[in-house]
Amino acid sequence: DEATVMLNEGWMIAPATDAGASGAEISGTEIDLTGWTSATVPTTVLAAQVAAGEIEEPYFGRNLETISTEPYTGAWWYRTEFPLVADSATTVRLLLEGINYSANVWLNGKQVGSRDELVGSFRQFAIDITTALVPGSNVLAIEVHPPRPGDPTIGFVDWNPVPPDRNMGVWRPVKLRITGEVAVDEVFVQSDLDTATLDGATLEISAGVTNFSDRAVRTTITAHIDSILEI
Repeated sequence: DEATVMLNEGWMIAPATDAGASGAEISGTEIDLTGWTSATVPTTVLAAQVAAGEIEEPYFGRNLETISTEPYTGAWWYRTEFPLVADSATTVRLLLEGINYSANVWLNGKQVGSRDELVGSFRQFAIDITTALVPGSNVLAIEVHPPRPGDPTIGFVDWNPVPPDRNMGVWRPVKLRITGEVAVDEVFVQSDLDTATLDGATLEISAGVTNFSDRAVRTTITAHIDSILEI
């Protein structure tokens, strides 16, 4: 069976300069979270602070002009905990659908992703974390680094001033993708309609299939159409 678990709730964020700890420590269970800000992902850093009441509503009056850019020149940590979701028959991947702009990722004291590879606002990443999971509570920590001048990041429009954090943060969902040894992803259905008669269409189904085991696996992919709409 396959399943997707959303990691939306229970996040805490803090600037790396205030956290005063390494990725191994922050992704451990002994870290002191006093002073951290509660957050729900996806969120940029500034949006989380506004939601927590730490910063006045930036769209009211001229409040935006009073927010300093200095706190957002360095990295920020996003941290959450989640229960064990795997067993010996499953593969678990961490899906990061939007990081602005790059990130180091730690899980249970181990680095599982580097900002050398996890870079780009509009890119999506999948990290196999199966062997890094532990029984009970698992701790995930993402060190997000802001875009630098020249980075092709989230753009500017003249009717929406650039926010002080430059949209830095985890701005799209974080998920756990749970599968067996073989995973089917990115299923796509392409239709070819008979436009002359509108009497029928052919459907071409494609998908990416990944074998996470260390041996060859024979598998069968079955597609099922629930119903056909007749007009």
